Amino acid sequence: MDGHKIPPWRPYEDKRTFAPDGRPDMYLLRSRTNEPNRGHIMFVTEKDSKYVELELRGKVLACRVATPN
Repeated sequence: MDGHKIPPWRPYEDKRTFAPDGRPDMYLLRSRTNEPNRGHIMFVTEKDSKYVELELRGKVLACRVATPN
């Protein structure tokens, strides 16, 4: 609204992990096989990336944005 051009962020397709029911994850990279409710999604632009760390605790989804080193 102030005239700044913000590059579009998009989720990065990872596809290395699987849901507990066997379906492949498109964007979520699960942390460990014994903790299927934890993982992260990487969002990218042309020049930058950020991770959103996720953990499902019952009915609560905890999120934290992190910048990779």
